[in-house]
Amino acid sequence: MDNLPVNNDQYNSLLEDCTSYITEGVFSSRWTLIKTYHLVGERIRQERPEGEIRTLVQRVAKDLGKSERTFYYAVKFYDKCPVLDKIEEVLELPGKNTSWSKVIKSLGLPQDENIKENKDNYVAGEDIKAGDEVEIKKKTIYKINEKQVDNSPEAGLQQS
Repeated sequence: MDNLPVNNDQYNSLLEDCTSYITEGVFSSRWTLIKTYHLVGERIRQERPEGEIRTLVQRVAKDLGKSERTFYYAVKFYDKCPVLDKIEEVLELPGKNTSWSKVIKSLGLPQDENIKENKDNYVAGEDIKAGDEVEIKKKTIYKINEKQVDNSPEAGLQQS
């Protein structure tokens, strides 16, 4: 207790400094991630300057053990904003509150509606429509936009 700041002004100054450091640190880490994905998108696009990237993205994702979707978003981000310094002109982002997920959202790309995961690997670009069955984690079957049924042995009963 003896080492606490002696007055409210000192303490308020401490709080402001800590808040500023945290805000700047979070922003820096988020911005670093955004720059990283921009570089990834640029590098993949260098290999396929025009046209189809799906096969390349699938292979890179598999070999690096990462999500194919993330690499796809990185390429689309680079395509829409090839000069990173112009990101604010191209995309509407919330300043210091910018994050990779907000970049993805601002690209206007479908995030999950055309993506299917199966028991072996990630498959992108397939159209999933109402009534289609999609297996997730080898146990649960979902009908998109219809009743949901859990067929896993652990569930013990069906849900609707």
